[in-house]
Amino acid sequence: MFDCNYLKEVNDHLGHEYGDLLLQRIANSIKETISKESIAMRVGGDEFLILCPHHDHQQAEKLIEQLQESFRLKTDNVLKLDAAFGYYTATDDTLSFEEAFHIADQNMYAHKKIIHQQRGK
Repeated sequence: MFDCNYLKEVNDHLGHEYGDLLLQRIANSIKETISKESIAMRVGGDEFLILCPHHDHQQAEKLIEQLQESFRLKTDNVLKLDAAFGYYTATDDTLSFEEAFHIADQNMYAHKKIIHQQRGK
């Protein structure tokens, strides 16, 4: 899952029509990047969840890298596409969906914290 890093700033400074454009670019990146068997959904204002059946740890990291590259390519002088990512790779069915979602969410917020610390430097 991931959380867009600049949606609030875009909405506040440029208006919601630009926020909508940012979300459309994010959605297009997702659509162009994920496999046919994967399912993507918006789960909050600026949060997205991608379910990737049969993806292992390495494939999940590769998908994140591909999404980050797609965001970079769709960034321009007005809109910066950037996100904090977190994932969980289930190797069996011992955890419920809610538990796996919670772990991915915690990992995303840990990544977001690192991003904020780097910006502070």
